[in-house]
Amino acid sequence: MWKQTLSELSSLKPFIFRGVLGAALLLAVAAVQAGVQMPATSAEGRAEVKLALGIVHKYRELRADCRALPDEQKAMCFYRLKIGNWDYKEAKLILAKHKLI
Repeated sequence: MWKQTLSELSSLKPFIFRGVLGAALLLAVAAVQAGVQMPATSAEGRAEVKLALGIVHKYRELRADCRALPDEQKAMCFYRLKIGNWDYKEAKLILAKHKLI
């Protein structure tokens, strides 16, 4: 059972890496195109918002990727979503606090 679980986890590596890279790229492009300044005035607040945006984007991208997987891989992918659900909810609260969502 452990070998199967580990092999399923290793099959998700491209999605995880793409999510991290995609989040960073999305933040950079969105900031340049929109020219929008984050409402948080302190450096700590800006870092918090940036991290929250990345978490929300990664979670949503992984959720979309999970739907496209074959059934045998889908369960493991949704388990990964379940693990990240708390971070996603907290990130959304941070963005709501800064009036970004």
